[in-house]
Amino acid sequence: MCLLQFEALRYTTLIVIIIFAIFNILDGSVAIVTLCNGQQNIRTALIVSIVMNTLINIPLVTGINGTYRNNTLKLKRFIVAMMMYFFVKILLRKFVDPLETSNNELSIQIWYELCIIFSGLCFVLAIPLWVKVSEKCNLSEIQV
Repeated sequence: MCLLQFEALRYTTLIVIIIFAIFNILDGSVAIVTLCNGQQNIRTALIVSIVMNTLINIPLVTGINGTYRNNTLKLKRFIVAMMMYFFVKILLRKFVDPLETSNNELSIQIWYELCIIFSGLCFVLAIPLWVKVSEKCNLSEIQV
């Protein structure tokens, strides 16, 4: 029973990471398209969002590899990167909200919201997976 829960958590985490990667690509594409339509202060926020979307790709690959290979160090790095991404995106959203109400639709798209939601889901699912993988590694060390 415990193995089934572990595998279900592992594959659920992988699926959520892959869905987040798709939404991340879509959010970056929409941000690039709307970059020319925004004013200067919104352009700055869009550029920061594009940079964040680009920089999170390396931890995404690390997270997929760590989840697949049950590597605790890679999972820990993935969790930290996803938490930073999540909080920076929320802070960026709070920065853009009061700027202009008419152009918020340009900078805050549905893909942006989905990226925030799925990045939160990624680290929420990765934390129990990291704990289970750590327990599994510690159990195998004790038995040897």
